[in-house]
Amino acid sequence: MAGWDAYYAALHSALIKRREALGLTQDALAARLGWSRRKLQRIEAEGQVCTAPELFQWAAMLGVTVNFAPDVALCTLTTPRPALSAEAKAEREAATRKRIEERRQRMAAARGLASHLTPAAGGQ
Repeated sequence: MAGWDAYYAALHSALIKRREALGLTQDALAARLGWSRRKLQRIEAEGQVCTAPELFQWAAMLGVTVNFAPDVALCTLTTPRPALSAEAKAEREAATRKRIEERRQRMAAARGLASHLTPAAGGQ
């Protein structure tokens, strides 16, 4: 397989994996796309080729960006980063709050030092 066929096969596989990773059933995705479950099933499992607009709609619904150029060698597929777990989000938020608090303390300390400075008498 070369050119478009290889790219389509890779994209097809990536879209199926993405649907599964999102926990969507064929029924749920088909409903969101406005397709019948049977149509999606034929495309996913039976290798029926879908039209370009359907392919882009399918990718967009799953949050996958398809970058296509006339030279198939330039085509890329971008899938979103996996969602952070609640624990990872909490850790990131705690680290951000810590950095903000440290910056506030540094600014308060700098203001305190500045308040002790007085201009020299007589302009000297």
